[in-house]
Amino acid sequence: MNAFYAFAYFFIAPFIGSYQSNPAEFWTFAVSIVVAAAVLYVLILTAWRRLRRPKA
Repeated sequence: MNAFYAFAYFFIAPFIGSYQSNPAEFWTFAVSIVVAAAVLYVLILTAWRRLRRPKA
């Protein structure tokens, strides 16, 4: 799980950095976070289904 947290941190860190440097772009930051969360959700769901798939 540590690798997952590291991946998520490095994936979201650029958005956090851009938000801190320019708070006026709050909506762009929010949309970026939502898109990132959706992508991570799809990746986790796909991996979970592959792990749950019974072996032939």
